Amino acid sequence: MNERTELNTSRLIVAGSPQIHDALSTTKLNWLVAAGVAPAALWGFIQFGLPAVTVVLAGVGAAALTEAVLPKRVGSVRDGNAILIGLLMSLMFPPAAPWYLAAVSAVFAVGIVKWAFGGLGHAILNPAVAGRVLAQVLAPQEMSRYAIPLALGGGEFEHGATAVMAVRSAAGSVEPLQRLQELGYPRSVLDQAVTAWLNEHLFEPVGVVLPSGYVDPFIGLAPGGIGETSALLLLVASAVLLGRRVISWQVPLAFFAGFAAAIAVWGSVAFGGVALRGDVLFHSLHGGVLFLMFFCATDNTGAPATGNGMVLYGLAAGVLAAVLRLFGLYAEGLAVAVLVVSFFVPLINHVTKPARFGFSRRRRKPLLYKPRG
Repeated sequence: MNERTELNTSRLIVAGSPQIHDALSTTKLNWLVAAGVAPAALWGFIQFGLPAVTVVLAGVGAAALTEAVLPKRVGSVRDGNAILIGLLMSLMFPPAAPWYLAAVSAVFAVGIVKWAFGGLGHAILNPAVAGRVLAQVLAPQEMSRYAIPLALGGGEFEHGATAVMAVRSAAGSVEPLQRLQELGYPRSVLDQAVTAWLNEHLFEPVGVVLPSGYVDPFIGLAPGGIGETSALLLLVASAVLLGRRVISWQVPLAFFAGFAAAIAVWGSVAFGGVALRGDVLFHSLHGGVLFLMFFCATDNTGAPATGNGMVLYGLAAGVLAAVLRLFGLYAEGLAVAVLVVSFFVPLINHVTKPARFGFSRRRRKPLLYKPRG
């Protein structure tokens, strides 16, 4: 006996191409990145206290509220993109920055940079980076005052200077760590103990001595942005996101290559030394370089679409970040590098786009194949 089975079409979705399904949706991607930076944010709260919490809450709250009240285009508060924008932007703020400055910058990031250009996926710039740069323009003094972590005594060092700012403004030796020691820059007992152990067991047997001062910024005991201080937490989070293919490896690798090369060449020249003597490790651990290259430069809407384009984009942003670090007006204003290079992304996409199948890019016409025989 033949039975006729009716097809249930109540959940049938008819749509145009491309009809590709990926388990990693935009919503899941946003929340994964937010979860990745959450430990660094929590560490910032522990080290800088209530002011840091206030800044982040103001930035995230203003971003979410702006997304909620604006007419719907593409995306909503539930997809987590506005919350991620507010979170990333706020984590680049000094912990003592005014909370209302974070709120205004978040409104600008979501309302102008994102929504005005069409919503999620249509912004031509990274909204979080644009909000951070706006805050630097509106209140340069407030955005240049950083607090010492509570584990090192709290307060401010030399009018709120970070390690990089102190090195740039001081006179004396060319070596950054030696400059900081001359200025009385605070260091933890843990830094000295770990450095001594590493020298005894690892470096001295091969004829190398590691100076004290690298361990503190690696674990997160240094002045800086709320979520930028712990290199360890940022590296762990980035490794997880790279493994999940949430962020691409080309951009951060190229960014670091360009940044490290520029620092190595000009890092000592900027302070009266000779070329090829820059302290790459010092500059990589301070000033939010890791945060910028893993969580800001890799933004899907702001970065190029091709692999070669990502490499070119990362190299340019890294070199520009190093130049701004060494010679720019603000030693901690590296977000400007990503923002400037983002303007050239359409050109980078055009230059690096792959040739169409069967089409000669050099001759600008289709290839004609002659049959054999």
